[in-house]
Amino acid sequence: MKQIALMLSLLILGISSRAQGIYNNGARIVSETGTSWVISGGNITLTSQSATNLASVDNLKIESGATLTLTSASFLTVGGTLQNSGTLTGPSGSTVTLSGSSAQAITGIGTSTFGNLTLNNTNGLTLTNAGITVNGTLDLANGILTTGANSATLGSSGSITNASSSKYVYGKLAQTFSSTGSKVFPIGKGSNYRPLTFQYTVLTGSSTVTVEQFESGLSGTLPANISLLTTNRSWTVSQTGGSNMQYFVSLDATGYTPASTVVMLKKDAGTIVSYATTSPNYTNADALTSFSDFGLGEPAGTNPIDGGTIAADQSICYGAVPAALTNSALPSGQTGSLEYKWQYSTTNATSGFADIASSNTEGFSPGALIAATWFKRIAKNSSNPDWSESVESNVVHVSVDAYFGGTLSSSASVCSGITTTTLSISGYTGAIVKWQYSTDNWVTINDFSTTLSEITATGLPATTKFRAFVQLGSCLNYSNDVTVTL
Repeated sequence: MKQIALMLSLLILGISSRAQGIYNNGARIVSETGTSWVISGGNITLTSQSATNLASVDNLKIESGATLTLTSASFLTVGGTLQNSGTLTGPSGSTVTLSGSSAQAITGIGTSTFGNLTLNNTNGLTLTNAGITVNGTLDLANGILTTGANSATLGSSGSITNASSSKYVYGKLAQTFSSTGSKVFPIGKGSNYRPLTFQYTVLTGSSTVTVEQFESGLSGTLPANISLLTTNRSWTVSQTGGSNMQYFVSLDATGYTPASTVVMLKKDAGTIVSYATTSPNYTNADALTSFSDFGLGEPAGTNPIDGGTIAADQSICYGAVPAALTNSALPSGQTGSLEYKWQYSTTNATSGFADIASSNTEGFSPGALIAATWFKRIAKNSSNPDWSESVESNVVHVSVDAYFGGTLSSSASVCSGITTTTLSISGYTGAIVKWQYSTDNWVTINDFSTTLSEITATGLPATTKFRAFVQLGSCLNYSNDVTVTL
């Protein structure tokens, strides 16, 4: 039989009612709380029926060539060091909890694959010689998981719970994507929590994405007119296994106050390139396809390029053309030549913007509009060909008052040779109603003085056309015509 050593102060404990079973080639050896286990050779299977009826040890040592396997219902708590030079494996239903009163470590160069892993130690856990894999839930109940030169890897069905500013992964965290989707990487360094969100929108195959955050700025030559915003913060993102990839990454700039539009900086083959970001989270506006180091930047200098200030919002009548939009306060103290272009959105003030063909740098006349349109200008230094490094003006709203002139109807009656026509206007609210009539198909227009919503006309020519016009502010619209024939 292969050797199995179960040690506690060099004594082997006997069976008790609280003991759990370890099996090796049919042999059953038991242990209690306060023990130290040494597994030397062979394949050991641990069974434990519930979280309240679990195996608990001070220290666990798996020697080279030995295997400890947890069944799907097994619960194991380790209060000290877990030294693995062999193989530790557990299915997704098993749970290992590290809950010591002092700092703990997983040591050894063996393979450690957990179903569920719970860190419940305010003094934390360190991986010293090899990484770990968690295929179920990594529960950061208490403490920081420090990976050192190793990685903590989540399987494609894995998840992380209870992460916070005091409970995160210090070092490399890897997560596996079997399809498109988004995952949060609760990472940081030192006492700084810097979570990152990664989303695949296109992916072929299975991809393992590894992320690490550093408390140092992105190194290299920055793009022209761009300075480093995150001067003491950067990230490294890499992947293995996937192909045909498109992704978005959101970076944490907590603690920094940008003076202008923030850009994402990506170091590609030694060259730092900037990309436009969306807000409020700093996420690349367009999908990325390669992996590298990241930081955040903004326009450089004490007088950064800005988009200027567009004049106040406008409200115009239906069918009218709005006044030209102009920049009333272009930035001063600039170096180099500036370029501007206009953008518009018919969706809202923060999204859906597209370029307008005009490149007029002084003003722009929008022309015919739909009911509501938002405008802004973007600006960049003319020496920089990349519009993704541009900055924006404020957004103005041009609204079109599509006020409806109402629906006109009439009724006529004849009494003692006198024709009386009652004209009524409906389908409007809160506007001034005036009346007009014509006997020559609107070649000659005659106004009534009344502003009532209903009038009575008598003694009319044989054929008369009536209409109402409805006025709201400076906007005017006509109703339909009504022809009265005597």
